[in-house]
Amino acid sequence: MNDACAITLNHGVIGNGRVLALISPDTHIDWLCMPSFDSASVFGRILDVEKGGTFAFHTDCTEVDTRMEYVVNTNVLRTSVTCVDGRFDVYDYAPRIPSGLGVEAPIEVHRLVVPREGAARVRVLFDPKPDYAVDQHPKVVPISGGLQIGDGAGAIFLRTNAPLPYLESGQPIRVDEPFYFAVSYGKPSDTDSVASAQRVRDLTIAGWRAWAKSCALPRFASLPVLRSALCLKLHAYTDTGAIIAAATTSIPEAIGSERTWDYRFCWLRDAAFVVE
Repeated sequence: MNDACAITLNHGVIGNGRVLALISPDTHIDWLCMPSFDSASVFGRILDVEKGGTFAFHTDCTEVDTRMEYVVNTNVLRTSVTCVDGRFDVYDYAPRIPSGLGVEAPIEVHRLVVPREGAARVRVLFDPKPDYAVDQHPKVVPISGGLQIGDGAGAIFLRTNAPLPYLESGQPIRVDEPFYFAVSYGKPSDTDSVASAQRVRDLTIAGWRAWAKSCALPRFASLPVLRSALCLKLHAYTDTGAIIAAATTSIPEAIGSERTWDYRFCWLRDAAFVVE
């Protein structure tokens, strides 16, 4: 891949302790590795705009305004998209559902498109490029309620209520009802309807807010400190507690240098800073 980053590093981040995705303000998923932080990328546009693979929602409008923000005290990202035809929200999140003393964190990323005004027409660009985009034309097979990319235990699945012919052809979809998209690894997501996607989103919001309440915050700059804590929590592997140094690999610390480390591992010094 092209290590020279061709897009602005201005992203939102979502995750659940097993997966971690970077999402740009124009709705592109620019970075996602599955099934774990240090696995090969499924979407790697942050490293190569043309070949890396991405997942986005495009309108045909010449002027589009987007506003990205987190649902308060959570790692659920909401991007509001406004164009001449209407306005809709894109909720991005990795399911993290409270369960007893722990959480359920499947290897999945969900996207929920919700109309707000009018009825914008959106083209769904679903362009996975597994294994660091080594195969530029992965096998894509329609299945019940979605698509399967690749074979075997490492297959990627997309489950959605959007009409598959529109996804495959790139035809615009009229956003006059909610659409859900669940990207999963190894097996199709259990989320199989808009109602179940909304429930997973709401439970994920509640779970993050419960975790946020457990944080001891200073009186000074408490909101930025909490946002920092929420971001850092995304880098803690839920199965072991190990804290990775960063979500990415091959993004240069200095352009033109060889400082393109893979930070998706637990560096003891960095992890100690996070814990402190």
